[in-house]
Amino acid sequence: MKLTLPTLFVVLAMAGQPAQALDLMDALRAAERHDPEFAVAQAQADAGRTRGRQGKALSAPQVNATLGAGYLDQQTQTRGAAFSAPGFGNSTGVGFDTSLNGGSSARWAINARQPLYDLELSANARQLERGATVAEVQYAIARQELFMRVAQAYFDVLLADDAVALVMRQKAAAQRALEEATERFDAGDTPVTDMREAQARLDAILAQELATQSDLELKRAAFTDLTQLQAGNLDRFASARTLSVAELEPLENWLSRAAERSPVITLLSLGAENAKDEIEKYKALTSPKVDIVAQIGMDRTRGSGDFGYAQTAMSNRVVGIQVSIPLFTGGMRDAKRDEASALAERAQADLARTRQIVERQTRTAWTAVRVGAAQVRAFEQALVSAKSRMDATELGVEAGGRTTLNLLDAQTAYHTVEFNWTRTRYELLLGRIRLAVAAGEAGEQTIQSAASALLTQ
Repeated sequence: MKLTLPTLFVVLAMAGQPAQALDLMDALRAAERHDPEFAVAQAQADAGRTRGRQGKALSAPQVNATLGAGYLDQQTQTRGAAFSAPGFGNSTGVGFDTSLNGGSSARWAINARQPLYDLELSANARQLERGATVAEVQYAIARQELFMRVAQAYFDVLLADDAVALVMRQKAAAQRALEEATERFDAGDTPVTDMREAQARLDAILAQELATQSDLELKRAAFTDLTQLQAGNLDRFASARTLSVAELEPLENWLSRAAERSPVITLLSLGAENAKDEIEKYKALTSPKVDIVAQIGMDRTRGSGDFGYAQTAMSNRVVGIQVSIPLFTGGMRDAKRDEASALAERAQADLARTRQIVERQTRTAWTAVRVGAAQVRAFEQALVSAKSRMDATELGVEAGGRTTLNLLDAQTAYHTVEFNWTRTRYELLLGRIRLAVAAGEAGEQTIQSAASALLTQ
């Protein structure tokens, strides 16, 4: 059976979970609501989604309205004009004077423009529409990063809690060993060195207890900062549960999917396309721009002047084609185009480098999962051996062939193997999520699969 996202840890037997237990999906939902870093990503995605509408708006008609009113003083003198009117003949050297003192002025106009041909505008529109896709990809990356941070914080708490439990078991065993060594010393059956060695071990464990308790508090605080949830009752593996792992898909399959689906590669690919359009924009600066233009408006003035009451009104209605052709930009166009070409080459180099990084991350994550599965099986066998050794040592103590300190060593070894077994199972779950992230396949189903593998004790 191949190891796929939906079936990753379905091979684990599931047990009933109390309603008050907090699972990995609960933590993810809470982090989506409360994590400030993810909130920033959501806001950026919302802003980026508007770029698609912005790109479409560039090719839509643009309509502007202008209104104005005010007072004005206006004096005009015209000399050397020609005048012609029916019944008056033709006159030359005519002069015209107008005057308006403290008059009123009013103006309104509506202008419309519809682009027909504009290569620069088309490149801008493509970049804006692509920007909406970029925003979605960036949001997907932020969400996958959130998956990893939540899973890491969740398993950090579980592992720190297990470390505390291990130390407490060792502490209890060391206290019993010290009591027995003291009793035997008092009875004259053992030398004082046994009692002092037991005391030294207990002192070392007490120091370790303080360190593990402190680490647990820090891990719980980090989890609470991320999710605003208390970390006192998280779902975990049942201590006696055996983990069976299905066969992992070949590395080539994961590498192929990562190359096709990785959002990081997609993001850099979009950036490379934008860089190409930037070159086209500056090439387009030498091409004509063709627009349909229309205008309707009126200018009106009125008032009294040096020659009596005066009033003027002028209206206009215009519809036509406007062609703009750039002739000279002082070398700016060529400089900008050369800059855009260099940046496009850089974008392609970044894309090639990112492909290598994603392939390396996928390979590393795949190897970690494969090795982790082997480690889980190895620790399962080691746990059986450590249990047999501990049982045999207990019998030896009862028979007088082993000392209490020998039993303490055997118990410590067993609990350490048990802790490492649990740790490798957490790391295997986390490694599988990391593999899905590297391949661009991480989603809620990935987290749900990992959550299904955790069983409340």
